[in-house]
Amino acid sequence: PEVVLVWLLIICAPLAARWRQNFGALLVVGASALDLVPWSQHLLPHGEPELFYPANPLIGTLTRETEGGAWRSIGLYKLIYPSLLPVYGLAELRPNNVLAPSDQLDVLRLAFGFNPTALNYYAAVANVDHPLLSFLNVRAVVGHIYLPQPRTLVPILEPRTLPFLVFRNVHALPRWFVPAAVDLIEPEDLPRWIAELDNAGRVAVFREQMEGFTLPPAAGVVSTARLLVGTSGHVELEVPGRGSRLLATSLPLPAGWQAAGGGRKLSTVTVNGAFLGALCPDGVSRITLDFLPPGIETGVVLFALALGVLSTLYWKATGH
Repeated sequence: PEVVLVWLLIICAPLAARWRQNFGALLVVGASALDLVPWSQHLLPHGEPELFYPANPLIGTLTRETEGGAWRSIGLYKLIYPSLLPVYGLAELRPNNVLAPSDQLDVLRLAFGFNPTALNYYAAVANVDHPLLSFLNVRAVVGHIYLPQPRTLVPILEPRTLPFLVFRNVHALPRWFVPAAVDLIEPEDLPRWIAELDNAGRVAVFREQMEGFTLPPAAGVVSTARLLVGTSGHVELEVPGRGSRLLATSLPLPAGWQAAGGGRKLSTVTVNGAFLGALCPDGVSRITLDFLPPGIETGVVLFALALGVLSTLYWKATGH
């Protein structure tokens, strides 16, 4: 049906142009839209996703170790590309985009050497013994029998996955927690702080973001926040502890997140250089985190203005 409609619009376009030139142009635009969207979809392969990405013992082991995506997983070096694990519903540590936020890429580069560029799109991951791996909620790491094995991770004996190996990170932290200690640093001190980090439960926050907020003495242990509601772009948590405290998460792009609790908006901070943190005042235990891409509101306003300008120009050109 789309093909017939496309040809009808193409045939009618010259006839419509004789009556009113703008109508002919609109018919051509409509024919192009039909050709580029519904008609072209018929040229794409169709089938069940499982036929393109079949289940296999390695993915089965990762699914079990990460509890179906509750924990993150990653591949050593270039064993598993960042785009593959999400296809199977597994959370991935790395962004599959060289244009990802620079602060997130900087942290991954400093800790694991992950440095994607336009020429080296699928960059390697190394140094998974770094404590930041645990902060980033990574529970399973894929290795290979012929590659150097991590020192701090536990190999899982699963002959069906050979020659691949799966390593378990028993020290992995949940995605949201009250840290054991908080270091106040300057932005320029972040590379040194990451290089010297020896405890995943210890997090860093930029000093200027903590003005007016006093944290209690370090507890020395990590307290897990309890997930109450978790949907795309919306999280509700029960934060443990009393008094003023910091909720640390490994959620990237902190500029897009908003926190609320106790009937008011809460301040957010940047944790470990690139991840979301929320300042929980005394008396607040249940908080809500909502995500809105930075700049989307400005984009919508600019789109509305552009649409208004185009409509005005069209109205002046046609006289109605």
